[in-house]
Amino acid sequence: MIIPIGDDNPVERFPYVNVGIIAANVVVFLALAFRSNYPDYVDAYGLIPELLRPHSFVTHMFLHGGLWHLVGNMLFLGIVGKNVEDRLGHVPYAIVFLLAGFVASGLHIVITRFTGGTDIPMIGASGAVAGIMAAYAAFFPRNQIKFFYWIWLFWYGTFFIASAWAIGFWFFLQLAMALLSYHAVAVMGVTEWVPVAYWAHVGGFGAGFVVAVVYNRIVPRDELERSIALFLAQEKPDRAFDRYQRFRKKFPWRALSPLIQHAVAEAYEESDDLPRAIEAYDLFLKAHPENALAAAAREKVASLRGAPLPAPTYAAQHDEAVEQSGDEVAPPDFAAVEPEILDPAERAMSLGRQCFRQEDWEGAAEHFKGAIESKPDSCEAHAYLGVAYYQKGLYDEAIRELENAIELGARTPVAYNNLALAYLANGQKHEAADAWRHALSIDPHNRTARDRLKQLRI
Repeated sequence: MIIPIGDDNPVERFPYVNVGIIAANVVVFLALAFRSNYPDYVDAYGLIPELLRPHSFVTHMFLHGGLWHLVGNMLFLGIVGKNVEDRLGHVPYAIVFLLAGFVASGLHIVITRFTGGTDIPMIGASGAVAGIMAAYAAFFPRNQIKFFYWIWLFWYGTFFIASAWAIGFWFFLQLAMALLSYHAVAVMGVTEWVPVAYWAHVGGFGAGFVVAVVYNRIVPRDELERSIALFLAQEKPDRAFDRYQRFRKKFPWRALSPLIQHAVAEAYEESDDLPRAIEAYDLFLKAHPENALAAAAREKVASLRGAPLPAPTYAAQHDEAVEQSGDEVAPPDFAAVEPEILDPAERAMSLGRQCFRQEDWEGAAEHFKGAIESKPDSCEAHAYLGVAYYQKGLYDEAIRELENAIELGARTPVAYNNLALAYLANGQKHEAADAWRHALSIDPHNRTARDRLKQLRI
């Protein structure tokens, strides 16, 4: 058994219409389905191709042939409908739902002229739901749909599939069954009635997909792009990121104009959100491969991919705090300071940072080890040394030093992210997940930890 149980796509507004449609279907089913004269309601309100009663184009969507028919339709609608309504708005969503149902009904009526069964009522919201599924796949092709599987007695669990693949596979199954049923009845002369209106599924799906594609093309994106550029210029990265994520939800296959897309990637990098920085750089390179900034972007992606968040964040945070407080003069350029002015630990740290900036990991490790010998309780030295070991591929040593840094007081999201990446590189996925959960416990809005946990799916 494999059933969908959710997705990873939160909404910004409550899906009143979607909830109302689900509630109406459930109420109608509970009120009528268990009555002995339920077949009379099906005949009165189901869609019968040879009668073409106007009301039945709507009412058939709220009748179902059994409990599992209802549960299947409402489960899919509950998962995908909320996001489509969030994208389109409440009234447009209701219109698209009905439109998909109407197109599904129309194609079913046409097909039955060739296959027979024009006197058999069609009931169920499957055609309309198929249209909403198609719109979801078009709007959010990369979103992950969560499935639950249960095989035999004790073998069960969950897994994720991108919506484009999951919904696309479902559609091609429906299309294959529609073609097979048509061939069997219209060509081979099989007289046995096919109890599933596969062509209604195909018609509804096609309607929803066309609406979504047209919407993606005609809805202006200039307003979002202008607001992203404005917030970046005003040095308000959080608001720019919020607008950028809205842009990505509306236009999942599109990039911003070259300068703005590149600026967003740089802003994510400066905010230490490396996964989103890499994603933004990748999108920039995919959309603008010949741009003058492309070469620099490729080098940036190569240096960021797989690397931990930089340990110098600790020093940068300290320097920024010192400058803002005015209690102490910010440290000068260590390269210009005479060695005898610094104590041994500070001198080793300054030399280690210089090697770190030059990506001389061997030299950095030696200097940071010297700093630890002079000052064993320096969490910053342990953190730097851990990252240097990580860059050298010495993951066990990296884990040891990063754990020491955390025990000595470096309990920050950056520290836990570095530790998680070292665990992950060492093949310790569960330990990595625990470290990212610690990062989220400190900062619930930490995008890096949240995205990494989502990728691990543990």
